[in-house]
Amino acid sequence: MPRCNTIVIAFSAPPKYSFPSFD
Repeated sequence: MPRCNTIVIAFSAPPKYSFPSFD
């Protein structure tokens, strides 16, 4: 998934979901 989507998820969902996405 594009990095932009991960950023949106970080704001929409808790940080726990954003960290694994970046990894």
